Amino acid sequence: MKVYMNYVILVSDFSNHSENSISAFLFSQALLSAGHILKNVFFFYNGVFDANKMLILPSDRFNASLEWENLSNIHNIPLYVCSSASLERGIFSHNELKNIDHVKFVNLSSSFKFIGYTEWLLDVVQCDRLIQF
Repeated sequence: MKVYMNYVILVSDFSNHSENSISAFLFSQALLSAGHILKNVFFFYNGVFDANKMLILPSDRFNASLEWENLSNIHNIPLYVCSSASLERGIFSHNELKNIDHVKFVNLSSSFKFIGYTEWLLDVVQCDRLIQF
């Protein structure tokens, strides 16, 4: 009898800087193909840069942001971004546009959602595995 597990993925570095995001993406594809459940993907520390829609990558590079968005849309997987890590790295949502005077644009990709670390941990405790990349 096959046992299916609930996973949460934590991405701590972005695709332009290391292989973490790419490895996390490929692992996520593999576990979904095997029938497991991916509850969400959480981008933390420098991993939040994958949620920045203003980053322009050369066409020969793996576009992690686009690939995560496609995976999210196909499988209905939430893509969460640590709100404090994002703000420290200049990534802003519509909320910051309204509430911080010097913020003039939104660069958080629409498929990603700000969430607090504590709020995210509530999902983690309900899963079988947390995998960090």
